[in-house]
Amino acid sequence: MAVLNGWKIKFAEALRKSGNVRAACHAAGIKRDTAYKARAKFPTFRTEWDNALADAVDILEMTAWKRAQEYSDGLIKFLLKAHRRSLYGDHMRQSMEISGRDGAAIELVVNWDGDDDNSADN
Repeated sequence: MAVLNGWKIKFAEALRKSGNVRAACHAAGIKRDTAYKARAKFPTFRTEWDNALADAVDILEMTAWKRAQEYSDGLIKFLLKAHRRSLYGDHMRQSMEISGRDGAAIELVVNWDGDDDNSADN
């Protein structure tokens, strides 16, 4: 497995601490397009980038949990919705009548859980 070198090491460390690509680029002394081109070209760098962002989000989530437990009912609600969507998430039920063959009614029920992003990239 290839190892990161040069600015990529500083970039990954800064991204892990900040979760922000612009800040990581600044810390590494590069332009954003340089980082994105390297991400597209080098699978090892792309993996390290993804891992650094995951670590940054884990730290952010840990901080949110602590703050929620200490003094934020709104943050508690947000975390419950994020981690127990089926129980605490936003739900909507809407039904309407549509005419079918020979004027017969067709019932259409749409259930929406509030998450309209079907990608696994987040």
